[in-house]
Amino acid sequence: MSDISNINEEEKKNEEQKQTDPDLVKALNDYKSDMFKYKGKAKELEEENQRLKMQKESLERDQLEKNEEWKTLYENERKAKSEAVDELSNKSKQFVDSSKKNAVVQRLGGFKKDEYIRFINTENIELNADGLIDSESLNKEVDRIKQSFPELLKTSEIGSLPTGAPSDVGAPKPKKVSPDMSHEELRDAFAATQN
Repeated sequence: MSDISNINEEEKKNEEQKQTDPDLVKALNDYKSDMFKYKGKAKELEEENQRLKMQKESLERDQLEKNEEWKTLYENERKAKSEAVDELSNKSKQFVDSSKKNAVVQRLGGFKKDEYIRFINTENIELNADGLIDSESLNKEVDRIKQSFPELLKTSEIGSLPTGAPSDVGAPKPKKVSPDMSHEELRDAFAATQN
């Protein structure tokens, strides 16, 4: 509690000193007047800067009109805008075509090789009013590819694979060799295994 009272007492002493010290009061008043003076000067400089910018733009416009270069500048700007629109249009078309191709590949289940995607005719696939792929035209393109190029498509059919050990259903069973067999019987048993 004593620290707080000490701080308050120091602040009061500083305030009293400010009010009684004429040099300090004069310095504070000079600082305030300088601050207002500089603010006013900054505002004047900003207004002058704005006026000079407008004057410069006016002079440039007059110079261009005088030399009729404004036509050239206008044409250059127009050409640049046209090129930007064309580039955007091309990128948009590439994106839409890619979406169409992906939709066909999904419906088909894929191609055997990725380069077969070029057989998809994206012009046959239409977009509906919402900008989504029309399912009817998509199905027609899928059917066209299935009929025209079935050899390019991945097949999902799995052939029947053997599930167990092979059996010799039609083959005669070899005779078991035993030590009691004669020489002819051994020869016959060996010949049966060779067929």
